Amino acid sequence: MQKVTLGLLVFLVGLPVLDANDPEDKNSPFYYGESLCPHSLPPNPTYCLVPRVPTQDWGLM
Repeated sequence: MQKVTLGLLVFLVGLPVLDANDPEDKNSPFYYGESLCPHSLPPNPTYCLVPRVPTQDWGLM
């Protein structure tokens, strides 16, 4: 009886995992697609968070 109860409890605890969100949800504000990463390197949140600094039209020279 304890094995059945424990098995049912583990099954019920694991049910929310089956309803988890897709890790690549494109509507999520934390999704870093190619449109947010204009660098020549593949998209990576580490270096896509920092915008590319323009190298022209600074008006210094």
